[in-house]
Amino acid sequence: MSNNTELHPSISAMVALAANVVAHQSTQATEQQNQLRALNVPEEQINAAIAIARQVRDQAVAGVDGALDANQTVAHPVNCCTPGSTTTCCG
Repeated sequence: MSNNTELHPSISAMVALAANVVAHQSTQATEQQNQLRALNVPEEQINAAIAIARQVRDQAVAGVDGALDANQTVAHPVNCCTPGSTTTCCG
């Protein structure tokens, strides 16, 4: 096994593209897409990486939304009979 941990430029660009898609960074994602094309990465592979990143992004959003929905509490109305209340509900 090699001690060289540097990734091939196309792999780095693919990872950066996916991260930028997930983070909604369209300008940076487009730059990475163009860099991958310049490195002669097949368009099908670029499109596959984008599709995977979109799926991860959408699943993350759904997970956050689900957690927030599950954690919602019911708002209770303010008691109209509190001192200083100007409502007429207090007998």
